[in-house]
Amino acid sequence: MTDGIENQTDTTPFRFRIWILISVSLFALGLIAGLSFSLSNPDYTVEFFNDELAYFDEIGEMIEPDTIGTFLIIFINNVVAFFFSIALSPLLCLMPIFSLVFNGALISVISVLVARTESVGFVLTGMLPHGIVEIPAFLIGQAAALSFGFFIIASIFSANRRARLGTDLKRSLKFFLISLILLFPAAIIETFVTPLVLY
Repeated sequence: MTDGIENQTDTTPFRFRIWILISVSLFALGLIAGLSFSLSNPDYTVEFFNDELAYFDEIGEMIEPDTIGTFLIIFINNVVAFFFSIALSPLLCLMPIFSLVFNGALISVISVLVARTESVGFVLTGMLPHGIVEIPAFLIGQAAALSFGFFIIASIFSANRRARLGTDLKRSLKFFLISLILLFPAAIIETFVTPLVLY
């Protein structure tokens, strides 16, 4: 009877909801940490991230806006980052955890720095158009990476997990594929729409 109930509730959406929740929590932790750090150490933040901001400026000058080349660079860069995350996830899930926390913190820090020189409205205008698609894609992709890594690690210690490993990995890869598909419109918006609303 218990097995029947477990089988009824052991559906893909329910199972993956847990990983989405973990993914969102880690990302939110990064956002809060980055915001707290930026607001409490404004001068140090500017000094610490000065090289990174200069690097982004150089990349921005090299890339022509509103071109297919820019779209391909953004899309391929995001896809490669996602693949690294899921490929390295069996190493204690460290890569997706780091990616979620670090990117959350980086978004907060850069947003605070840009808001000081421009405005909060400028930050929102620059991030919201593509962020509405890209952030969910990122969270789904990292959730898939977390689940992928967890199932592989768990299968080492559990015969039951080993028996279900193929099914579990297929579920993770299905959501990972969804995240990759979402990266396509996100890159299009970031390339061709965001520059229009910013300037």
